[in-house]
Amino acid sequence: MTATDFVKSIAGLDRHKREDASLAALLAGHVPSYMRDFVDVTLTFADVQGVGHTLVIRSLPDYLCIGTDSDRLRIPLWPLTAQKVADAWNCVLPTSKVVTILWNAAASKLPPQPWGPPYDASMMSTDRIVQHNARIETSIKKLNLDATKLMGGHKKDVVLTKQLAAKPKSVAIFGWHQPNGKPIQPVYLGHENTYADYSHGIRMVSRECLLDDQPADLASVLTDANLCGVVSNEGPLPFVRQPGV
Repeated sequence: MTATDFVKSIAGLDRHKREDASLAALLAGHVPSYMRDFVDVTLTFADVQGVGHTLVIRSLPDYLCIGTDSDRLRIPLWPLTAQKVADAWNCVLPTSKVVTILWNAAASKLPPQPWGPPYDASMMSTDRIVQHNARIETSIKKLNLDATKLMGGHKKDVVLTKQLAAKPKSVAIFGWHQPNGKPIQPVYLGHENTYADYSHGIRMVSRECLLDDQPADLASVLTDANLCGVVSNEGPLPFVRQPGV
């Protein structure tokens, strides 16, 4: 199914039904071919005891898209829906530190494109999502970037953070890194967990990783007080799934 077909299929649906349709399309495999392969990013670090390690994390190259290589739509999702995709694909959502790691490693960097006012319900509309995606595609062509490579900067990420423990019914967002490396959006939990607007992107990071050349679970690294610093700015996470799912 192309993005054009998908957008036609959800015409007139409210955002709740759009969310259901998006989940169904993703789980049915209506994604670009390059979004079926993870990109490896290698990190070297010392644990809290000073022992050196190498960690290879694996991320899909772009935010979740519905469609084909030539006709794709980057689709924002509620964190509740994003977690269902992550569960199905054996992934986790990134932390803010992982978002920055992936931006630094990205072969294709795009500048953020905030829409500007009005800051109202139109931000969540399908029309706004489609138009913002078109702006991204125009930038990719203008900058002659390879959209199949690891790409960053064009969306805010839905992230995992310890702050969700106190606000479990919220969505945590972070990112929109500018060309100078500074994110426009600090970690923010001001919206409920059934909110997604055109600026949000969903990045899938595989739980399968390599720690010192041995297969490991990234969820275990995120919760390990000795190792977590490589992928977390907040110490060990108390959970590796979006609360409420």
